[in-house]
Amino acid sequence: MAKEPGSAYIPLPQGLKLKEIFCLKVDKSFTTRREEKTISADNTISHKGEFFQILPDEYRVSFFKAKVEMHQHLDGSIHIFYQGKS
Repeated sequence: MAKEPGSAYIPLPQGLKLKEIFCLKVDKSFTTRREEKTISADNTISHKGEFFQILPDEYRVSFFKAKVEMHQHLDGSIHIFYQGKS
């Protein structure tokens, strides 16, 4: 007897964030080329005339010279990642 048809879909792995998969990894000209940005002495990065302030966290007061990655999501929002964390 043939097997009953079932769904071919599998559940997403736990912790997988589709928003992070379906985004553009951007550089200073918003191309899809992947490029890191370096944080300035005043804890900012700039992009197209806009400045983004990088706030201290529990481990670092300053991120001067740290390398970060910018993601632009399909909804237009921008997220900045340091060592894989937003």
